[in-house]
Amino acid sequence: MRKSILINTLLSVGLLSACSVTQNFTKSSSSYQKLNNDDKALADTLLKKALENEGLYTISARLKPMSTVADLTFTLAQKDSLAKGKAQVAEVGSIDYKKLQQYQKVVNALQFGDIGFVLYPFKIQRNGIRNATISIYRQSLVDSMVNANASFYGQFAVTAGVPAPLLIGITEYENSYDRFRSYGNLFGYPLHAVNFFVEAAITNDETKSFVKRDFYNMPVFSRETGRFVYALPKDSKPNQIDEQIKARAAFALAMFKQLRLQYTRKNGTVDYYGLFLKTMAIAK
Repeated sequence: MRKSILINTLLSVGLLSACSVTQNFTKSSSSYQKLNNDDKALADTLLKKALENEGLYTISARLKPMSTVADLTFTLAQKDSLAKGKAQVAEVGSIDYKKLQQYQKVVNALQFGDIGFVLYPFKIQRNGIRNATISIYRQSLVDSMVNANASFYGQFAVTAGVPAPLLIGITEYENSYDRFRSYGNLFGYPLHAVNFFVEAAITNDETKSFVKRDFYNMPVFSRETGRFVYALPKDSKPNQIDEQIKARAAFALAMFKQLRLQYTRKNGTVDYYGLFLKTMAIAK
């Protein structure tokens, strides 16, 4: 009985707090509308990927401070492993550089107050290849997460209020174990899952033996597994926190499926920008 009450309370806090879906999106709407057709098509693709994958649980269910939207690869990094401090490296006239510029322009247009998109590169590069990713974040959830892990983030001179893109950059360039913990926090994994992943990584490195694990999945619109997923000890049973996360995710997904129908045109295409704004407004 207590478990049922707790789950219902959590669902209500995250999803049913808004009485009105009419919000002032003037600034973000203006930035989006100013994009040319090609850029707007790319923006719609990113909105689609966010909504139909785990980004929904950043936008709607308030489960994930940050979610991956798209993985990118650019042939722009230093190819000469012996080169140091060269001023001329990336080919700024290349297709990849122009592609990077377009992604950055579109990401800059997809800023909605508490919710924003960010493009960030990964530290490691090989053979001239620089991988990057586009993620969506909710700043208020990032602040709450940093507060909940104040001792951990304090060591980096970070407190609540740090802009999410800056925290992501700090995370990416920290040592492996702190990087794993911070990314786990940002992606909304529960503490026991983050602890297990970090401890397993340490064990792997120290003993050179892989720590066996199972994976706990929350379905998204695009697929049942492999998007919002975290590791648990092998053959362990999900605990109450895991079940609460799954229940909140399922509730948000059911609501999204209904809402998506309202933004599906007669020809089968979807107004992803309108759907994004409505989903975000309902979750406010």
